[in-house]
Amino acid sequence: MGGMEIAALIFSSMLLLLGGFLTFIPMTPGPLIAWSGLLVCHLLWPEGPVGTMTLLLGLFLVALAKAVDFFAGVWGARRYGASWAGAWGALVGGLVFTALGLLTGVGLLAGALMGPALGAILAEMLFGRTWREAMKSGWGTFVGFAVSVLFSLMVCGVLLAVFSLQLLVFLMN
Repeated sequence: MGGMEIAALIFSSMLLLLGGFLTFIPMTPGPLIAWSGLLVCHLLWPEGPVGTMTLLLGLFLVALAKAVDFFAGVWGARRYGASWAGAWGALVGGLVFTALGLLTGVGLLAGALMGPALGAILAEMLFGRTWREAMKSGWGTFVGFAVSVLFSLMVCGVLLAVFSLQLLVFLMN
């Protein structure tokens, strides 16, 4: 194994791990970054452990994770009784509080975790819902976010496991 192959393995592994870490931050393409690790390995080392079928199946999983990410927050909010105002509030709150967390130093993760729930609560109260109903909507938004993060982590874990197993089999041959 030469220098290019070692570089491909190191860079690919870094991207796979980075993708997993980024799943905790909303609106970052964690699973896509993890998948790009597979792509980089394939492009830099075409005869290496990552084949075309692995890339295609991985891309399917990434698309599925994105779909879950898109719908989970709204599903959680609606499941726990949020109105459409609450669902939109969750989306806006996620964007605003994530940006505020980054800009104020409170923390990107803190803003990302609290933002959608706070947005849903504020929107529900603004449109006449009671405090109890608004809190229930906020909780549903958080549950949806948690489902999305867990699913994306699972996809990143599968991509890393497949990469590791294919590399092990490749090196043993």
